[in-house]
Amino acid sequence: SPPGADMSSRAGLVLAEVDRAGAPQLLTAGRVIRLAADGTTMPAQALLLACDSSNLSASAAGEWLTIAPAMLAAGSATVVTTLYPILDITSDHDPIMAAAVEGRDLRAAVRTLQRTATAAWDSGSKRADLADTPLV
Repeated sequence: SPPGADMSSRAGLVLAEVDRAGAPQLLTAGRVIRLAADGTTMPAQALLLACDSSNLSASAAGEWLTIAPAMLAAGSATVVTTLYPILDITSDHDPIMAAAVEGRDLRAAVRTLQRTATAAWDSGSKRADLADTPLV
């Protein structure tokens, strides 16, 4: 959601858990910071792949502490997040998801995906698709 009058970000990622009324709970920047303050260890690497998981609208309105920087402030060493909707990868092997599952460096996986997609786009290969565009 957009920032409130106080410019704080109320956006977050919907988790599977629900409150007593059955409403989904949001993992917000504030909640991440509170979890860390309460002693919860954050993952070394966080992969936040959802439509605008960086909460660009709040950032553009002046809120700097959105969920991705909150994860870093709370102790994650690496956070991969998005500004745009993530298009489904058309191949059978998504290097970012594979790295996340296998515990490999997410930064290296992002570089691999970007370089592979750029090469496909630049070559005009018939295998190139929308996921290979420079925007993605």
